[in-house]
Amino acid sequence: MTLDHISFGYGKKPIITDFSLTLPQAGTVCLFGNSGCGKTTLLRLLAGLEKPSSGTIHRPDSQKVAMVFQENRLAPWLTVRQNVELVLPDSDPAIVADCLAAVSLSDHADCYPHELSGGMQRRVAIARALAYGGDLLLLDEPFNGLDDNLKAQIATTLRQRFDHCPIVLVTHSAEEAALFDATILPL
Repeated sequence: MTLDHISFGYGKKPIITDFSLTLPQAGTVCLFGNSGCGKTTLLRLLAGLEKPSSGTIHRPDSQKVAMVFQENRLAPWLTVRQNVELVLPDSDPAIVADCLAAVSLSDHADCYPHELSGGMQRRVAIARALAYGGDLLLLDEPFNGLDDNLKAQIATTLRQRFDHCPIVLVTHSAEEAALFDATILPL
């Protein structure tokens, strides 16, 4: 995927101006910068959720994008299991169980989001991205609320399962970028 001289703003406020980037075939790029510099907006552009005001985004046809948003975006009326199943075309208990095990939530599959800590809710969002899979993984501050051991475990899992494609990570933590052996791109 290539971003070619893209610009984007909200109203009259420019956020990204004449920005170009070519993602690697595989591996992690970390977007690093101060709050408000456009990191999340850039992820939304990569995901196709926003369109640039100028420039071009070249993406492979039928590219499947998995994303962990800054907010967990869990359906509160669904269990953990059901929140992960939401992204599957057909219910597959084995995939759901595998993804929940990968984020150490197997024992909480029948809980509702309000019964979980913030870090546990975060892991449900990550499990959902694992279940969805794809050709591009976008991670927006994915480790909020997680301890160092869980960060390392989940980063390893994400790197292994998405080793065939690019990962774009937004974080304020150099330690988290190091978990992905990421190429750091300051914004």
